[in-house]
Amino acid sequence: MALTFPLEIVTPLGLVFEGEVEHVRAPGALGSFGILANHTPFITPMTEGEIIVRSAGGEQTYLTSGGLADVSGGKVLILAEDARDPNAEEDEEES
Repeated sequence: MALTFPLEIVTPLGLVFEGEVEHVRAPGALGSFGILANHTPFITPMTEGEIIVRSAGGEQTYLTSGGLADVSGGKVLILAEDARDPNAEEDEEES
């Protein structure tokens, strides 16, 4: 069983994701970065790209235009300008 940690993805419109995850990959200003449980604390700006969240339930991708990631106290907080589920957009277009 993989170690997990709490993740929150928040936009100005509200909470997009909250839960226990095994891994997060996000687009940092200096390149993509990955986070596992017990990661060293850091804060970094994010750029446009994909936030990929892996949990016991599978993998979820969100598109973002940027924001800030805060890794501290054993948890991760992503303050995103926006975070859209590309699959939800495709489902809406097909309807």
